Amino acid sequence: MVMSNRRVWLGGVLVLGLGFTASCSSEIAKLSPLPSTGGGSATAASGTGGMVPVPDPTRGDPLTFPNECPQTCDEACGRLAQCEGQESEIYPTDKDECLVRCNLAESGPLWDDQSGHFKCCTAQQGCDLIQHCGGWLKHPAVVASCATLCSCIFASPVATLTDGLRPPTGYRFAPDLLILAPHSSAALTHIRGLTVFRAGAYPIVKLSEEADEDTARRLATFGRILPTFVDKEGRVSAATGRLFITLASQGLFDQVDALSRAYGKLAPVAYGERLYLIEVVDPWKALALQAALNELPAVTAELDMIRDYQWRYEPDDPSFADQWHLKNTGQTGGAAGIDGRVSEAWDVTLGDAAVVIAVNDDGVDLNHPEFAGRLKTEQNYPADWEAQMKQGAFGSHGTSCAGVAAAGADNADKGAGVCPSCTILPRLLGTSVGGSFQVSDKDIADGFVELVDAGAWVVSNSWGPGNGNPIYADSNLPQPALSAVRKAAFDYAETKGRDGKGTVIVFASGNSNATMDAQSAYTTNVAVTAVNDLGFKSYYSSFGPAADIAAPSSGGLKGIVTTSFNGGETDAFGGTSSACPFIAGVFGLVLSANTELTAAQARTIVFASANKIDPVFGQYDAMGVSPFYGHGLVNAHRAVQLASDVCKLETIETCITPSDDCGSECGTKVSCDACRTAADCAADHVCQAVAGLGRTVCVGLKTEASCPTGTEEVNGHCLPLPATCGICTNDEACNGRDDNCNGDVDENGVCPDGRFCWPGGPACDAGEVCAGVKCIAICMDDADCAEGRKCKSLKDAYGEVTQLRGCVTSNASQCEVGCEVIASSLDDAGLQDFVACMQDGALPCSGVFGCTSKLPINGGGP
Repeated sequence: MVMSNRRVWLGGVLVLGLGFTASCSSEIAKLSPLPSTGGGSATAASGTGGMVPVPDPTRGDPLTFPNECPQTCDEACGRLAQCEGQESEIYPTDKDECLVRCNLAESGPLWDDQSGHFKCCTAQQGCDLIQHCGGWLKHPAVVASCATLCSCIFASPVATLTDGLRPPTGYRFAPDLLILAPHSSAALTHIRGLTVFRAGAYPIVKLSEEADEDTARRLATFGRILPTFVDKEGRVSAATGRLFITLASQGLFDQVDALSRAYGKLAPVAYGERLYLIEVVDPWKALALQAALNELPAVTAELDMIRDYQWRYEPDDPSFADQWHLKNTGQTGGAAGIDGRVSEAWDVTLGDAAVVIAVNDDGVDLNHPEFAGRLKTEQNYPADWEAQMKQGAFGSHGTSCAGVAAAGADNADKGAGVCPSCTILPRLLGTSVGGSFQVSDKDIADGFVELVDAGAWVVSNSWGPGNGNPIYADSNLPQPALSAVRKAAFDYAETKGRDGKGTVIVFASGNSNATMDAQSAYTTNVAVTAVNDLGFKSYYSSFGPAADIAAPSSGGLKGIVTTSFNGGETDAFGGTSSACPFIAGVFGLVLSANTELTAAQARTIVFASANKIDPVFGQYDAMGVSPFYGHGLVNAHRAVQLASDVCKLETIETCITPSDDCGSECGTKVSCDACRTAADCAADHVCQAVAGLGRTVCVGLKTEASCPTGTEEVNGHCLPLPATCGICTNDEACNGRDDNCNGDVDENGVCPDGRFCWPGGPACDAGEVCAGVKCIAICMDDADCAEGRKCKSLKDAYGEVTQLRGCVTSNASQCEVGCEVIASSLDDAGLQDFVACMQDGALPCSGVFGCTSKLPINGGGP
């Protein structure tokens, strides 16, 4: 993921891409405006009947701001922070809050960059002017209006379209939302009682208390109104009118056909066994048919559902030196050797052009030079994809995924992908709206079949349903069951792909630090988790007994360098979104080394060749499988050696990657000695990444009552301290370590955005606790936290809920924060216009949606 998506994975602080229900601030952005019900004025009517004056001193006049302005939020917020001691009493903003709000203004889901006034305000000379710049991020005059607007979003009355019908198990009818299947390009605005809640392939509309039969009639001229549901966490989905029917035996067909005939014709699904499809013209009648069919013994009828998904982000190439995931020499400040052994696999093969890696995502930049000459005909692309890409609405995620898997090598341009000579097959799975996308079960399944039929050898899928916050303990979103039609498509790939040898399906496990979803866990799919550059589980990486393999990604000191859309490059891709195409690329190398392998054989090879990492925290079972890493960190070199029949599965322990060959030193190293694999270490020792050292060393098991002096006991192991290993330095860096061995971590202001913390590493300072990878303030309740933050029980990096609570930015507070940010970005006249329209928060819900036209959202106000 590029930067905006990277924020998505960082615990929901700026969760603008988590999908429909994840962040209230994104709900504000997704409202298309209706005509305003109020006008601008110099003052706004107060909710108490008074007037809201323009604050004095003001934030300044943008027309007088300098033309040369800070380019980043960090620089602008830093200039504001330099005025410590002269803080504005009207617009108080500390640096942490400044960064959150500025980043939100800069990269909201459906608004263009609104941070310009704030950044240019901080370019002025003198703290007497700069101290008030926080007013461009948080203006007190908009607080009451935004609170009302956000409360009204979730308070509209129930639409009465569902009388006598039952929702499917696990759902209830959405109280005030409808998803549409459009068949007209007519505008949805100017319909009384309705607001466009989110645009997209299937628009979501919100009904107010003014909605009536005329509203429904006018909606029907735009498109089909679909039965719309929410689960207990508020996630929205809709029934398309299609039903998938599975028969336990073919003898049931006549009975099912007789019951269904009045609704439509049963059609066999070509890639499913005793699986039939019926398309009901009226999707509401499909609910009744489903209920009737499920009364029959040995018959299962499932609605085809539209759901929200989210995107999961040694050649001569000049950026190769920065691609630690391919060859980690410690260049990031992390642990050398934490990589996929890819550069050594290239000594065997760079890939075969006959091997096709499909990237099933939001599109791939077909004009990117890193893919030149290696693209199969794209699937499902719109005619104007290039124009959409220039606007940032196409290919921002998929292009990076394709680069990780198969960017070119030895072309003197940017970096390289894992399988640089493999062919890429791009498919547009769904168009992003605010970082998520809508697609039906049938469309997903049909897409897989089309990719298989087009010759895909491997399919990379860096997407899936959301499942809660990776940092704090919230109610994890219950995952939907895997539908029969998607199972059928996965089985089709396994049995029909590559002329019966099988197509490998690879899925990102997810970024919620929770149990992975059903499609990642499906028996023939490869579920990929993430490892950071320090050698630990990436704190966001989802996990579970179905985890298969791990790959390098973000969540440590550095992200992943790869391609980006519009011909560019990024150094901030990450999440399991990056780990997934990495593994897809490794499968590309394996199948290039031996094109006759079946999909099942390729999986066995990749799993068997992996390196066991993190034995202290990894919770490996008796079979050597970890819920966090599956079979371990991928070793591309050993995998291609096995595929080439140079090594044998029966003697896998003798298949040694050259950089891991310890020679005569095998089994001799003890505590503090550097290691790459367990073979380096003496008996009663393991090879473990030690956060306090920033490297992998041999670590002794705790064999006595206590660990030796100079070590700390962690999970039955004795982890050495920096002074014990003699690796102290004179300088302190921002890395979560005590580099100079004086007892203080990340001291002297080296981490302006907060110090790092890692599993088994130095503890946070007094009054702080580790959340994700940063230390935050401990709290007892919300009153202990700054505005916009909530006191939550925290998870550790391995998904366990701790006994500690910390102040985190909560989804529940994001609606008002998002509204405040974009409203505060308006000039004084525009701000007053919005507040006046909202009557300073006193406007009834029936009128508030018209005021969104005053906000600078795409398709909206200024």
